[in-house]
Amino acid sequence: MLLNMVRRRKTMMKNNNFTLMEVLMASFVLAILSAGIFGSFLVARHLIKSSRLHQEAQMLAFDKAWQVYHQNYNQLVNYGIVTQAVPNNSILFSSGGTIRSAVLNQGNFCTVMVRVDWNYTTISGTQEIPNETVTIRRYRTQL
Repeated sequence: MLLNMVRRRKTMMKNNNFTLMEVLMASFVLAILSAGIFGSFLVARHLIKSSRLHQEAQMLAFDKAWQVYHQNYNQLVNYGIVTQAVPNNSILFSSGGTIRSAVLNQGNFCTVMVRVDWNYTTISGTQEIPNETVTIRRYRTQL
């Protein structure tokens, strides 16, 4: 019986015929490889989207901090806390992004703080609220 299996196997290899088990194992290996490649594409897409959102938030935070920084020092002391929505041309607009800016008076200098928040859904489906913060000190100048 064993000898018949060996002979059968040799003739099958000569004719390029494969057994059902070999075909199933090959298709299983191909399915695992294709799932791995598809999964890596999904992770790469998620990472690119996340990094774009963070970069946009950093840009918005810096622009707002720079705008507040260049106000008159006396206006800066009375600035308070301001919350506004991100501009509608930003990629954070669809994520419900907000810009919060505040100025803290600390004696001979003021600290300008800007924080940009947005809603984000991770690959696993959980909701997160990431943020980017920019802080600049503005010293009182003697004229």
